[in-house]
Amino acid sequence: MNEIFLIVADYFKGKSIYHPLRRALNLLFLISISSFIYEYAYGKYEWLDITDYKGILTFLIKGNFFIPLSIFIAVYTLTEIVSVTVFSVLNYFATVRMTRQIIHYQINKDTVDQNMSDLAVATKHLSPITLSGPQMLELFQYLRASITTEIIHQIEEGIKVPKRNMEATFHTTFRAMLASIIYFISLDQFGWKLFTITLITLLIVMYLTMLAYRLLDLFPTLVRKFNDEVIRYFEQNKTNNTVTTHKSKTE
Repeated sequence: MNEIFLIVADYFKGKSIYHPLRRALNLLFLISISSFIYEYAYGKYEWLDITDYKGILTFLIKGNFFIPLSIFIAVYTLTEIVSVTVFSVLNYFATVRMTRQIIHYQINKDTVDQNMSDLAVATKHLSPITLSGPQMLELFQYLRASITTEIIHQIEEGIKVPKRNMEATFHTTFRAMLASIIYFISLDQFGWKLFTITLITLLIVMYLTMLAYRLLDLFPTLVRKFNDEVIRYFEQNKTNNTVTTHKSKTE
């Protein structure tokens, strides 16, 4: 109960309630799943009377508490293992495939020049500032000079926390999906329509969470690739200018 009051207090103070709310929901879903399994295996349970000290001591000393605790630990462990496995496998193959595509991709100088010309035309209509080709090249040079090994390391360190948050959100959403199946089975009010809407929503959230995690995971690779391709573009441009100058002198 105190956890709920703290979450509400943080909300009115303007603080982020995402982390405590996610932890509270995660615990609630785990308890719901554990409660369903306990009732399925042992039948209905009775709540302890907080004024019955002897009953509470008997429940603890004789080890009756260990049955629901074991179920809770098993539910937590199994849902964590399954969720981590699904999350890791789906992200691994997609990330490897996209990483290979990024690494093998190479820009074409003529295509870049054409795209910069199109962008320069577009900025005349969409922006108060018109960017010319040379100005965009200067911008690329500035960005390339800004991308150092230290900056890439800072990026890799900076995305660790958002990635952990995305993964934790996926695990909570996965448990919410399992809990919704249990609610559908055990609650008459939880009908087909609400169950279908809830399930589709949770699947969409899981997909978007994996997509966000994947983009964060690929971001350092994209930065390195951008740096490498910009260097290669200017080297090609320099080579072409040298060849053109040499031909002019020969003629």
